Amino acid sequence: MAHAGSVQQRFDEPAAHVNHAMNAARFFAALLVVVFHLRTLFVEDYASASNPEPFATVAYAVMSLGHQAVIVFFVLSGFWVGGSVIRSLRRGGFSAARYANARLVRLWLVLVPAIVLTLILDAVGRWSAPASDIYLGSSAYHALIPEEGIASRTSVLTAFGNLLFVQDVYVPTLGSNSPLWSLAVEFWYYLAFPAVLVLFWPGVARSTRISAGLVTLGAIVVLAAGPLTHGARVFELAPTWAAGAALAALRAPILVSLSRLSTASLECLRWVLGAAVLAAAVVDSRIWTTTTTYLLALLTAVWLATLIPDLRVGWVRRGLIPFSWAAGWSYSLYAIHLPVLALMAAMIVPTADERWSMNPTTALMCLGICAVPVGAAILFWLAFERNTDRFRHWMSRTRAKAELR
Repeated sequence: MAHAGSVQQRFDEPAAHVNHAMNAARFFAALLVVVFHLRTLFVEDYASASNPEPFATVAYAVMSLGHQAVIVFFVLSGFWVGGSVIRSLRRGGFSAARYANARLVRLWLVLVPAIVLTLILDAVGRWSAPASDIYLGSSAYHALIPEEGIASRTSVLTAFGNLLFVQDVYVPTLGSNSPLWSLAVEFWYYLAFPAVLVLFWPGVARSTRISAGLVTLGAIVVLAAGPLTHGARVFELAPTWAAGAALAALRAPILVSLSRLSTASLECLRWVLGAAVLAAAVVDSRIWTTTTTYLLALLTAVWLATLIPDLRVGWVRRGLIPFSWAAGWSYSLYAIHLPVLALMAAMIVPTADERWSMNPTTALMCLGICAVPVGAAILFWLAFERNTDRFRHWMSRTRAKAELR
């Protein structure tokens, strides 16, 4: 994954192992989520638009791919995280402690301050715009903003539940930050995937296999027993994450097959598959069924397979470097963008009826508004996310010292 040590180095050529294309895909997936939520808060629904112009129709289509972008990210996550587990098991060096340290630091180093920021921004919004539909609640936002109002989702118990990744299973998502649902999904995949793999991996000690079985069973029970509906969604979306893990498992034969293609043939294949992924995303955004979601995940995995060798065309590769760097703070962007946008919407379009109609002018206004959560995410990354590796190493050293005592 792209990582920069300083802002000055952000556009420098990253290390050789960095995959520019996949990193750029990750950033654009996060950006599409932001754009989708921005449209929901600031622009009237397409169904409410009277005689929309062709521009508006295209703009609505592009700005409605938030859920589909999350599916793309799940496939990417399965490839990266699931792939790391598979490689460790193949080498015989998988360590549950090291894995847990790496995953939890990655999640909590951003999530903990994001929870605090959400509570602060929601409190400011409720104080400064108490009559806004954003904080009172409205069905016009299609569950992006809680219909019952944000105040009911700002308790200490809710914040603690979001910290433990049981949002939408035992507690609701925190305040205005409904995108936190996907972090819970990610966590349960991080927990369950290595446990299931160890359970069936050949040569594993019996005691380890029993422990893996207990972890798997425990995860299933916790998710199934939740009073909210999200536990079922974790099971339903599991194949999307597994598609990425399967891609990682097949990485070696995929590289052999792709090495036989000419540069022109490979680039053509990438563009064709990329267009197929975009078409599947648009279809899924209109129909949104389990079948279309799985089709999108499958096409995404096939497309990402062609990106494993990264790009060979120099000017395209160089053009992706800024977006590859931006992938380093895409988690920050995802974790904080909605509370920021909610506060801005409460000030600019306080009621759902005041949302704008879609036209070139409002599209440009949306683009300008989008710069605010992007800028906030970069500052958030500078303060927290870029220290992930440093904090992981500190935690590993601390654990090692404790084991020696």
